[in-house]
Amino acid sequence: MSKSSILIFSVLMPVLITTNIIRNILCKCLFLGKMANLPPRKVTSASKSKQDASPLQILLQMGFRRQRALKALAATGNRSVQLASDWLLTHVSDSNIDADDPREYIFYASPTGPLLSQLLEFWDKSKATCGWNGAHNFLPHITLVSFFKAPDDTSLNLAKAVRQVVENVGDPPKCTLKLEPYVSHNFMGLFISEEHAEYLKKIAVQYVKQVSSVLGVMVDTYEHLDALGTCFPWCAMAQEKNLKSSINLEAHVKSLHITLAYHFEESSYEDLKSLVEEMQPVEHSSWELRLYSRDPRFANHQVYKVTQGYSPQASDELELVLGDYIYIEEKEFDISPDGWVHGTSWLTGLPMNWELSKAAEEMKNNITNGTSKSRRWVFALRHGERVDLTYGPWVPHCFENDTYVRKDLNLPLKLAHRAGGKGGYVKDTPLTRLGWFQAQLVGEGMRMAGVSIKHVYASPALRCVETAQGFLDGLRADPSVKIKVEPGLFEFKNWHMPKGIDFMTPIELCKAGLNVDMTYKPYVEMDASAETMDEFFKRGEVAMQAAVNDTEKDGGNVIFIGHAITLDQMVGALHRLRDDMEDVQPYEIGRNLLKVPYCALGAMRGKPWDVVSPPCPPSINSSSGRFDWRILIK
Repeated sequence: MSKSSILIFSVLMPVLITTNIIRNILCKCLFLGKMANLPPRKVTSASKSKQDASPLQILLQMGFRRQRALKALAATGNRSVQLASDWLLTHVSDSNIDADDPREYIFYASPTGPLLSQLLEFWDKSKATCGWNGAHNFLPHITLVSFFKAPDDTSLNLAKAVRQVVENVGDPPKCTLKLEPYVSHNFMGLFISEEHAEYLKKIAVQYVKQVSSVLGVMVDTYEHLDALGTCFPWCAMAQEKNLKSSINLEAHVKSLHITLAYHFEESSYEDLKSLVEEMQPVEHSSWELRLYSRDPRFANHQVYKVTQGYSPQASDELELVLGDYIYIEEKEFDISPDGWVHGTSWLTGLPMNWELSKAAEEMKNNITNGTSKSRRWVFALRHGERVDLTYGPWVPHCFENDTYVRKDLNLPLKLAHRAGGKGGYVKDTPLTRLGWFQAQLVGEGMRMAGVSIKHVYASPALRCVETAQGFLDGLRADPSVKIKVEPGLFEFKNWHMPKGIDFMTPIELCKAGLNVDMTYKPYVEMDASAETMDEFFKRGEVAMQAAVNDTEKDGGNVIFIGHAITLDQMVGALHRLRDDMEDVQPYEIGRNLLKVPYCALGAMRGKPWDVVSPPCPPSINSSSGRFDWRILIK
């Protein structure tokens, strides 16, 4: 951020949408390094030409209304007349195009280069290890000015104000910017060293001053705002006068930081803490000042990227265009009876219905036992509710002198002997009683739908083998249908490196009352060493494809019982058995990982292998807190 920086105003859609779900669609205003010197001009034009006309003037000359032209320029970051006119043409049917709704803006300091790569790597590890948390909704940043609203005719001046602020404040400190980690049970982050924090505070306060001038809002005590914030925390935000009560400008002048994690499960604390402690932020980092904007109508919507086109079949259906984004209110998922929800296109602004799943085909009389050559079933089932994620560190509380004591009705009635003792249960958790029941419900649903299973493959994790047994119990399967323990179905090994991997042997599983096939030879042999993501997907693919191919002659339906990722793995592995590989999507670890609940069932039918609706309905259950009887004592 130097005095010689130049301003580029551009839309950052592809960069900001890093996952399937993200809260905001924003625009970007950033600073780049000094431009290379240009040769001096020997000839200048004295007369004013059409090239000197502003983008707004050109749009007005093209016949667009002033309010619409301003809205288009603000929405496209004032980048060019072409983008603004394209926006206007695609939003011609947008009912909100003439609404006088000001956009919302937010001012960030954003890391770039090696530090950004390091932070994004931390994001990936934390998602893979502990699942989604609030920090994953945004790219790494330091908030300098909170969201504020501004009219569309001020958007260009808001961007120019960033450059003016840098010129006024001057160059950043020469010393190295240091990031100090902070860890608590509800927040983890990196706090900025004092010298650079003071510099960024000045940037924030000066930007509030510049914007207040643009918007006609008076803000008190610019020069003393950071001092007040230090002495009196309740004075940490710039306060507006009453000229425009709808505009609120807040400069962040204390505890400047990059958020690493928040809104995470308590059970994830230790793993997240370890990741933070392992992180060594690079000291020589580069930063950019960025001004983002968004349409306030969709501030609390989820955003989905269109990855497959769709042509409307009815008047109230939305055309899906590759590269577009769809805004959807979260409540839509809860009230949808058929997988269709109401959404709005970012590209066109049109609100229509959007199909979330193409697996709603009618079952009619297609259900078979899989013995014919028509189309047999292959299923993937996630395990049921697990003890460790339900109770946290449960082993120390449930073992007395190495003897298991049941402390809650949802805990297992008993635990089988295993070579690793109680330590083995720390690394390899069993199901809760509810988890067993969930598995039985799926088996019962399949039985009532008239679908039989002949081949059962389970991950070696105890919770998966127990889920397989519960499923077979609900299915009332013949005892000859045994569980084939397949290591190739186990989830990403690196997630378990801190605790280690310790599976029960087939003999131990059999003694525990699980109907395991003692003669089965696994397709994949797995050790406890680390693996790459490609190696993980490959071993799952090898196991699933081999199982499907080897059972084809014998016939019968197949089920793979594993983890949340197993459902996506099945789709990827079987799609790769097709002759036409052009439409096969690459494996993605996080695409649906957090959308797969306990005992979620995925289904495919071949050949060709297509994802279809499972023959039995899903199940929903709500978790309740632990009841403390002592509250009844008066």
